[in-house]
Amino acid sequence: MSAQEAVLVTQVSQALHASRIAIFTQNSARAKRPATANSTSNLYT
Repeated sequence: MSAQEAVLVTQVSQALHASRIAIFTQNSARAKRPATANSTSNLYT
């Protein structure tokens, strides 16, 4: 493997890692928001 290939591999793996983190944070934020909204509205009604 050449130096250029090594750089490409690290860039691709970093991009995949970043997109996985973005998807994970989006999913957890989506899961939390409706749950907190529903629990508070149920408490007050």
